[in-house]
Order: sequence, then C-alpha cells, then structure tokens
Amino acid sequence: MKGENRMKENIYSDAPADVEKAMERSKVLDISIDELIKKNLKERVTIMIDQENLEFFRKEAKAHGIPYQTMINNSLTATRSAIQRQAAN
Repeated sequence: MKGENRMKENIYSDAPADVEKAMERSKVLDISIDELIKKNLKERVTIMIDQENLEFFRKEAKAHGIPYQTMINNSLTATRSAIQRQAAN
C-alpha cells in the first residue's frame, strides 16, 4: 500500500564469530586525506557504525567539505585494497 510504513527485520550474520581475532588481523592503514575524500559511484546501504567512528568521519569530512559517507567509503576501499595486496603476496 502506498505510503505504508513497513518494518524490516535486521539480520546481522556478517559479523565475525571471533571479533577479537578479527581485530588482531586488522591494521592501521597508511592513507592520505586525499584518498579519503575522492568520489566514486555509490550504492545505498544501511550499516551500524560505532558512534566514535561516525563522529570522527563527520568531523574530518566537514573540515574537508565532503560528505562523511564518501570518506567512510574511501576508507573501506583502502582497507579492501590493502587486504587484496596482502593476499596476493
């Protein structure tokens, strides 16, 4: 029905079973602010982000005059690229 408010069930199955191991595998990336502010085509998604992380990206994005979502996406892209390079070696 048009205009009907529908509730969606959220399923969080992508979370790693062992968060501590996942954190140990993560690394701080050597990434420039220029890499974090570049723009690419996007797809809309819903994601839960820690408040501390969201506040950081909002502040940095505002300081550079870009949407914070763009900066978050570029950070994810840099992380993916680093993981792919590591896997290739």
